[in-house]
Amino acid sequence: MSGGGRRPIGQIVTRKIVHATKPWLEKANQRVHATTGQKPADLFTKENLAPASALRPYVLAARHERRVDTEGYVHLAASRYSVPPDCIGGKVVVEQKDAQIIIRRGDVIVAEHPLAPKPGSCLMKKEHVDALWRLTEECAP
Repeated sequence: MSGGGRRPIGQIVTRKIVHATKPWLEKANQRVHATTGQKPADLFTKENLAPASALRPYVLAARHERRVDTEGYVHLAASRYSVPPDCIGGKVVVEQKDAQIIIRRGDVIVAEHPLAPKPGSCLMKKEHVDALWRLTEECAP
């Protein structure tokens, strides 16, 4: 791909689905429905429905369960992403949505990062590293 950037898989798939189904939806919404005897397009206003084109596209997110390593990072696609030190040794779910990485412990988002620019990258948040250093100093004899 030109420009050196990676396009998120969710964005590619969503655009292809919208592009492929739009002509069919436009045609189908103008036909008289066998059960209702009305055109779906006419029912949008009566039933307070919105056309599919007005809806936000479905967001695809690849989810991966990971264990946080002893340095406070999770690994995904050959890159590392920092998390708060209280997550070390625990399991988290890493979600990739478009160009964003969201890391959750249960229902709580514990970290968010941009997608690594290339495999082998290490993305860290200063607050995660600072918190780990504070813990290390507290544990020192």
